[in-house]
Amino acid sequence: MSIQRVMHVLLVLVVLAVPASLALAESLPYGVLQCGHLGEGRENQGPAAAAICQNRGKTPKEKELWAEALRHDMYVVGAYRYVASLLPQGSAQWKALNAAQARYYDERDACGQDLACILRVEKRRHEQLHAQRDRLEQPLPVEAIARLTRGWKTTAGEGLTRRVLEGFGIQPLRRVTLAHGDSVVWGFVPHAANVQSMALLGPKGEVKAIVTADGVYLNQGEPGKVAIYLPRPQGLTQILPTVRSWVAASYRGFDVDCSKDRAACEHPRVPVSLQAYDLRCTAKTAKQCALPVPTDTAPGPAVDLFTQ
Repeated sequence: MSIQRVMHVLLVLVVLAVPASLALAESLPYGVLQCGHLGEGRENQGPAAAAICQNRGKTPKEKELWAEALRHDMYVVGAYRYVASLLPQGSAQWKALNAAQARYYDERDACGQDLACILRVEKRRHEQLHAQRDRLEQPLPVEAIARLTRGWKTTAGEGLTRRVLEGFGIQPLRRVTLAHGDSVVWGFVPHAANVQSMALLGPKGEVKAIVTADGVYLNQGEPGKVAIYLPRPQGLTQILPTVRSWVAASYRGFDVDCSKDRAACEHPRVPVSLQAYDLRCTAKTAKQCALPVPTDTAPGPAVDLFTQ
């Protein structure tokens, strides 16, 4: 596949990608929607929830209002859970999201049995969550990545741009927003999960680091290889802890439960070959553009933030 084709496919997928939780709710017909469909939390408690579940209406207009209230109830829950999945659990952003959701339930319950009022509150919250999702879910900056890696070769002699973009081949990409606003985005080659690419993006979507990982995911033999490519090499010390935590998560297949595997979270370093390179280097070769990798750095984000 040509690099132009890879970039085109990725751009189309990024533009068209819709969170599964939202797409599911918006595609279901009225008759499929059921109270309690999305859980037994506060979304299904209180007077507003009772009105949505029990008041199916008598006239055609009332029935339509009830169906819309039930549909938007599911929209809000799906959108809330998706946004929550983008935030590190326990972070200030995550706590603020939960506080805002609690206020929403208070507003919804203040409507009592008034379905028109409930629907207005639901629509407003749905719009807020969509806006928050859009801020968090910035598209992968494919063109910026291609521009930064153009002309580079990997240590195996492969074009770096092709290698990086193919490693983002599985859509939708996984994304984690860190407490300070940076995002970690990663994927892998279809049918070759041990060939991965990762990008560390700043709060405005700027590329802070591009990472390739080979033989790291669920490592079963030879030490994996990790290469970090930096537009600004002076940031390596700050970036390295995040990369190491992500590598540790990948090594263990992601979805680490720190309550059951404390060693994985407290000692995230794993036996991999880790190299770093300066993307500003005009030689564009691994040998001439390598950077010294610090051995001692601050602790990175929790390994169990990275789920797949």
